[in-house]
Amino acid sequence: MREKKGTADDCDKVWPSRDEVVVQPALFGADKFNFTKVLDAERLVPHVALAIEPLASTTDGGAVSSVRRASYSVLVNKFPLAYLHVLLVASELRPQVLTRHDLYAAIDFVSHHTRELFVFFSSWSAGATVNHLHMQLYPRADVPLFTLAVEPEPEHTSSALGARYSVRDYPAAHHVYDVLDATSVARACADLAACIESNRPHNVLVTAERIYLFPRVRDPLLRQAARELYGQPPACLEFAGVFNAYDLETFEALNAERMRELMRMCTESLS
Repeated sequence: MREKKGTADDCDKVWPSRDEVVVQPALFGADKFNFTKVLDAERLVPHVALAIEPLASTTDGGAVSSVRRASYSVLVNKFPLAYLHVLLVASELRPQVLTRHDLYAAIDFVSHHTRELFVFFSSWSAGATVNHLHMQLYPRADVPLFTLAVEPEPEHTSSALGARYSVRDYPAAHHVYDVLDATSVARACADLAACIESNRPHNVLVTAERIYLFPRVRDPLLRQAARELYGQPPACLEFAGVFNAYDLETFEALNAERMRELMRMCTESLS
């Protein structure tokens, strides 16, 4: 927990109204703001080709087969919350919908390009404010969630759909998947697709070891309730245990119980 200079409105997050949906076609298009319009100086890595399918596929002869890749860019974040907090953006103009291909790209990035950062994603109505597919990169050191052990969800341990895990007694409803287990990653892809199909806002965090999915509730009254507790709606970092206060009053009012309540009131497990 730390104080961040500025106001909550400086980094205000979109919160669902009764009419908002996860997929926002009306807010998508080349005429809207998107990351293809940023200056060249803001492109830290203009092009990185990331695998958008499992890397472990092999030929009959045992050699690793080629995999499909897609282009992403690493961009400057105009509102960073920490050193190395930057954006990972699809080079192609696509809406803010995380597909299974993007999930595999995130795994590829944190597994083979850097293990010091993790990837996080906010769907529309769960923190996203730009409707161009983008994820964020953030230092994984000192993130409380990643220090906690996970245990299998009993009903999914031996499921043909793949294993799901969770952190015992964690205040935010969530599901965890093993990056090194292909069936568990496949389950993550299926659960992600289910969130999109059922219009459930969601937040996703990806490390080289695990995927964390936080399904969100859609009560529009939670925006005001969250502001009263925190000053702004929580998203990925808060669910990972990282809270940033934008004024001294909020900073001094934050305590462990208030943070736990924020996590509980904003998330809901999948069936």
